[in-house]
Amino acid sequence: MPAELWLLPGFDGCIFIIDSSRWQQLLTELSAVSWNDPDGTDIQRFFAQAHTDTYDRQGRVSIPQHLLEHAGIEREVILLGALDRVEVWSPVRYATYAERALNDVRIREIRERKLTARSQAGESPT
Repeated sequence: MPAELWLLPGFDGCIFIIDSSRWQQLLTELSAVSWNDPDGTDIQRFFAQAHTDTYDRQGRVSIPQHLLEHAGIEREVILLGALDRVEVWSPVRYATYAERALNDVRIREIRERKLTARSQAGESPT
């Protein structure tokens, strides 16, 4: 387990948990944004709510109240592995997101493009 974790507001109303190396990459990306770019400064402010933590002796992390409120978490959570991060979701919010994502034409189109590109490159489509 990494010694230090970063918890930050995620998109679609979840919480992202990332390790220190990914946090450093994110800081580098955010630092490259011009102060004259309103979208860039908005995303910098969004991620300024990040919180660092370490595991306790039982392997748990503490999620600060402002992130729990951001994610609509009251008691139970869903943990979702998403490549370079863990996403923490309220079960109700995740069910709403998942239902919308299953029926989202845009997501189906992206999936088809990615599978076609992999297939053309000779990669496994999974």
